Amino acid sequence: MGNKLSVEHRETTKQSSKRLRDEELEDSTEELISSPQRKKMKTTSAYIFDTLFVNGANSDIIIVALGEEWFLHKIYLRQSPYFAGMFSGNWKESAESKVAIDILDPNIDANALRVAFGSMYKDDIELSVTSVISITAAASLFQMDGLLQGCVEFMSENIIAKTVCSFYKAGQMYCLKTVEAKCFEWLEHCLLTSQSVTLLQELSIDLMLALVKSPQLFVMQVEMDLYSLLKQWLYIQLNPDSSCASITKLQAECDQYFSQRAESEAMLETEAGKPYQSVFEAVRLQHVINDIASAQILDTDRIIPESWLSSLYKQQWRKMLSMDQRMDLDPSGMTDQAFDESCVRCGRVLHQDGEYCWRWTGFSFGFDFLIIFSSGLIFVKRNTRTQPCSAAVSLLPKRTVIVRTTAASSDSKGSLIYKKTTGKKEMRLGPDEQSLILSLDPPVRFPLYISVNMAMVRV
Repeated sequence: MGNKLSVEHRETTKQSSKRLRDEELEDSTEELISSPQRKKMKTTSAYIFDTLFVNGANSDIIIVALGEEWFLHKIYLRQSPYFAGMFSGNWKESAESKVAIDILDPNIDANALRVAFGSMYKDDIELSVTSVISITAAASLFQMDGLLQGCVEFMSENIIAKTVCSFYKAGQMYCLKTVEAKCFEWLEHCLLTSQSVTLLQELSIDLMLALVKSPQLFVMQVEMDLYSLLKQWLYIQLNPDSSCASITKLQAECDQYFSQRAESEAMLETEAGKPYQSVFEAVRLQHVINDIASAQILDTDRIIPESWLSSLYKQQWRKMLSMDQRMDLDPSGMTDQAFDESCVRCGRVLHQDGEYCWRWTGFSFGFDFLIIFSSGLIFVKRNTRTQPCSAAVSLLPKRTVIVRTTAASSDSKGSLIYKKTTGKKEMRLGPDEQSLILSLDPPVRFPLYISVNMAMVRV
């Protein structure tokens, strides 16, 4: 009997627990139903893209291009002025359900068409360094301003040594002035500091000529360094199959190649070298031959014709005699154009903050020109007696110099993040006189690139 009661008690307890669980489940279900629910649903744009573009549902126009068929919709294609014009008026394509397009631009591939057509069905696009030029070409063909602007922004933000030449060429080809200008500015700043074999391989004659002529080019350290870069560039152009993987190896091969040439004539006088004459003519060789070591390298290389150099030596000798005999070669009043075309170009990189004072070597008509950097301030000084100088210096009570100084900082890609310039300044300095030329805005970012253009005698 006790056992029976015990069993009945367990059964009663079990039934009570079940009722309790059922009530709790019912309450929780009601609460779940009454509470707002978050459910990830496919967005309208994604549905449109997948259904209409990817699957081609309800397509009313087939575009045939590059051997592929695209099942599209006129209402979406009309976003492009190219297709809007095609499907309106008396054009035969306006009544056809299948249209073939001849793609004449070799830059356009099937992926570029996929991105261009697909961009009319959704807002976002995927761009990469390898695809952006092809997509730019497609956007330009179909007059798709929104897609084209996206390509412009992408290229402008991804200029590096490996992309700058191809982006510059694309900017020219598709009239993208912003891209073209940003690429050229990057090259003005980084040409002598990038140290890239790939870049030297891709620089065309016309682009290199424009850079060497540019008054904004950052020449690091002196004009001779620009000549040395051009020598390496010339070697690569003449030997496109060269397997140089580093600048160090390139320099060694380049020096050996030019010093061991069997021809007696200068390289620029040969048939192979003549196309590059204009570039080397733009180098300010009068500022290269003012250093004996540099002049000897020119003789060893035998790139520059002797006739070019002999006329420069004659010109420099006459200037030296004029200065010695106190004839007026003062650069005062020099026009901006004359200054830009003839000024000494030099520069230096300051990798970290500190106190700096330096000069550039070479004969400078008795002007020992010092640059001083301290606490974000850049000074110029006419050194006469205070610091030792290996060359003869002028003791004239006043010497005129025209200077333009530019300081710039860049990000890891080489794009400018800060730039400040003085413009052209004319100064009359007495012996050991120092003058502030440029005050940088804090905080000063390093590495800091300093470019100095100066004229000490009149052209």
